[in-house]
Amino acid sequence: MTSRPHFRLSSQSGLGLVSLMLVILALSLAAITVMAVVAPSLATRQRLDTETKGKALRLGLNRYQTHFGIYPPSFNELVTGPVGACVASATPPALSGWCGPYVDPSFLVSPGVYSDEYQKDGWGSAFNYSGPPTGALRSCGPDRICANGDDIEFL
Repeated sequence: MTSRPHFRLSSQSGLGLVSLMLVILALSLAAITVMAVVAPSLATRQRLDTETKGKALRLGLNRYQTHFGIYPPSFNELVTGPVGACVASATPPALSGWCGPYVDPSFLVSPGVYSDEYQKDGWGSAFNYSGPPTGALRSCGPDRICANGDDIEFL
């Protein structure tokens, strides 16, 4: 009679519940650490993007206002200018005959065609623009709700 070897699983083999929980805890802590590093850098990038675009828009709005004597009714005029308004200007001489565009050329998609990305802040929301007479420009901030304390205003 041949005897078969008897295999017996010990209570020590494999991962126990405590070991499995420790592995899950370690992975969770690693994920939290990565998020703690990535989230602030994303927020910083969005804020910097908003400040860069806002300053460029403010500069374009001010140039337009200097040239035409009034702020444009919308951002579209920063690219196209008012119809029939491209005439030689006596003041200031540096702007004489200049008709824009008043938007940074980095937003050009193709010659003469601009992306509307210059109109959006770092969080993807449209800048809040009052138009004439004040030309007030602001981003509603990360929560995308205006007038609650986290707005960014461009003077």
